[in-house]
Amino acid sequence: MAYAHYPTFFAELWWGLKPLCESKPFVASFQDNRAFVEAEVARLQPAPISNTPQNLGYGPREVDGIRQVVEIFPTAINRMW
Repeated sequence: MAYAHYPTFFAELWWGLKPLCESKPFVASFQDNRAFVEAEVARLQPAPISNTPQNLGYGPREVDGIRQVVEIFPTAINRMW
């Protein structure tokens, strides 16, 4: 988010990082890390949080937005929602 304040810098940074992020080793490592994190979260057996946003006063559109943001962790989050 800090880089968003410097769009020219971010564009240059992404120009350099994009090939790395698209590489097979990077993607494989990312997927391995994600699987590890999701397994560890599941092992902790967190309590469901599905009613928490509504209890805090968030409306349906806001809850939907939250769900979209957390979609990057679908397996772990779906267990909690």
